[in-house]
Amino acid sequence: MQQRPIKILLVESDREYLDDLRERLSTVRQVDLDIEWAGELSEALARLTQGGIDAILLDLDLPDSSGMVTFERAYAFAPSVPIIVLTAEADEEVGIATVQGGAQDYMVKEEVQASVLARSLRHAIERHRLLSALRSLSLIDDLTGLYNRRGFSDLGEQYLKLAKRSGRGVTMVYLDLDRFKTINDSLGHHVGDRVLLKVADIL
Repeated sequence: MQQRPIKILLVESDREYLDDLRERLSTVRQVDLDIEWAGELSEALARLTQGGIDAILLDLDLPDSSGMVTFERAYAFAPSVPIIVLTAEADEEVGIATVQGGAQDYMVKEEVQASVLARSLRHAIERHRLLSALRSLSLIDDLTGLYNRRGFSDLGEQYLKLAKRSGRGVTMVYLDLDRFKTINDSLGHHVGDRVLLKVADIL
């Protein structure tokens, strides 16, 4: 059975870089890559809402966003999609910072080799899948599938950092189940579990 191509979203303002990258990657036979292009971050985020993207190649300096904010916005918007950051030669420190912040890898744009990039993409996708599976075990509630206290704390911290950098506000909705303990005590924990599952479905 033939595997589908790995779908990559290149977020880069220079359309010529897309053509150059496609030409270089066409020489790599070990992996089948399908590259889509977005010239601005807003365009990339809109494309990501449609799904189907396996990995992102992200230039940090775009017409509508620059620097670490670009990565943080992309990472917060699509945490389930691995990101490889493309940097200018002078931005290696920023590249390292993005890896520390959750990017799978970073590469200096003008030094990208096709075989190295293809291998990095394959490894990034697999590594991200494994890390996501392990991470979900500690952040997701087994019963409801929603974020637990630790998951809420981690996700909330990401959004607060993003809001601070972008100068935007944050809204939090707090929900409390009245007399939930009474349900557990009088009807049993199995009924309480069903109540939690119903609330989770509504959310």
